[in-house]
Amino acid sequence: METIRFSKTSPHKGIVTFTWDDNSETHYRLMAPMFNKYNSRCTFYINPGEEGFRKYHEGGYKMLSAQGFEIGSH
Repeated sequence: METIRFSKTSPHKGIVTFTWDDNSETHYRLMAPMFNKYNSRCTFYINPGEEGFRKYHEGGYKMLSAQGFEIGSH
């Protein structure tokens, strides 16, 4: 997994937005904890129509929403 260095971003140089796509357990098991560690946020795009979404992912994305992450759908 690639390391993201938040210390190199600066609000004075522009806004950086991170987005992650398509229903992955990695979002709530790895990515969100990393963003929480650095008190940062990102957007997770989901596909709720995908087979098994409710069974495998709905709870994880509800948790991310409660933590202040933006959840989008496309």
